Amino acid sequence: MEKVNILLVDDHPGKALSYQAILADLGENLILARSGREALQYLLKQDVALILLDVVMPEMDGFETATIIRQHPRLEQTPIIFVTALSTSDLDRLKGYELGAVDYVFVPVVPEILRVKVSVFVELYRKRQELQNLNRVLTETNTALVDEIIERQRTEAALEAARASLAQRVEERTRELQAANEDLARASRLKNEFFACMSHELRTPLHAILGLSETMQEQTLGSINEKQQEALGNIAESGRHLLTLINDILDLSKIEAGKLELQMAPVMIEVVCQASLRFVNQMAQRKRLKVLTNLDSAVTTIQADERQLKQILINLLSNAVKFTPEGGSIGLEVTGTVEPRQAGDTKGFIHFTVWDNGIGIAPENLERLFQPFVQLDPAKRDLTRQYPGTGLGLALVRRLVNLHGGSISVESEIGKGSRFTISLPWQANNDIRQNGKSQHPARR
Repeated sequence: MEKVNILLVDDHPGKALSYQAILADLGENLILARSGREALQYLLKQDVALILLDVVMPEMDGFETATIIRQHPRLEQTPIIFVTALSTSDLDRLKGYELGAVDYVFVPVVPEILRVKVSVFVELYRKRQELQNLNRVLTETNTALVDEIIERQRTEAALEAARASLAQRVEERTRELQAANEDLARASRLKNEFFACMSHELRTPLHAILGLSETMQEQTLGSINEKQQEALGNIAESGRHLLTLINDILDLSKIEAGKLELQMAPVMIEVVCQASLRFVNQMAQRKRLKVLTNLDSAVTTIQADERQLKQILINLLSNAVKFTPEGGSIGLEVTGTVEPRQAGDTKGFIHFTVWDNGIGIAPENLERLFQPFVQLDPAKRDLTRQYPGTGLGLALVRRLVNLHGGSISVESEIGKGSRFTISLPWQANNDIRQNGKSQHPARR
């Protein structure tokens, strides 16, 4: 199989050599350019399957280089993956995608991820080359058939045979296109499996770190001083935060791969709410936040996956704590609405509302809230990451709510706070018989 060209554009020799070592197993031609100008000179002479383009370079940065590349008709479809060590904001990412980037790779580079991404685009390049060759063959064949018909005045039978031949070639081409689509689907599946596998592998040592830090804090292994106690507390807190992020990635990957199955069972509303509030209580106390609850006495149980419902509430409550200034207030409200249909068949919804009087979210940003890896800075109405996090929490919440057959809505105003409401289906018969009433969602 003929090798294809991969262009590495990086002004740092050490980084370029490391990328070459990582990609050496692919067996392709790895071309190194040490500047945007050198890369453009090469691209004017040679075709490449993929461009790995460093963002930060002297004289001409990656975005400027990509802009010039896209202005050349022959290069406007060449895939570009930006490589950067910066914590690139979503605005910069959007700029990169507008310039024709297909992806980002962040330094330090994970070798497996880089190889998988590069191999996918190399395979797509080969597929495109095959399709172009097939198109050329079909064009030449069509021309030859037309000439032969004109010259020899083929009979209707010969003409019908030529049409059949062309139809067969079109069918073959269609099969090849389907195969290419299957390759893309397989690559996406491998990505999800990779995330799931890595999450499992990372959780095992993390549990060990958390367990040992807690053991040392309890001074089971010997006495420690105050500074050591504080350091161990920071280790434990950071470990729990990292474990939460890993669990979010794992659950999101399972949902996208269709492998997350809900364990539906009757769940006590008050129990799951109090457990979720306990999880964020320490964070709220550190910021001197007032935590309020209002649980509808007519709503006692719901058919749901208790672990996933708790995760939904914890994610929303954690966001409320994170985006509320010191001395503010957050709250959790639970209400029920019912729609009597037939005797003994009362159906409705339970509404879990998490509210805060924090910094709020601009209206133009609301639609992007539930996209994976998107985190907004609502106060500044831009995409800078003033607050820590992966941006997975709300994306995971929406997917888990959808799996339960429910919906999520949000109301927010800059400087006044936000209200996130989760509405889940509710078989209200038992609760109504026990309490004799139902309520509508309360407003604060």
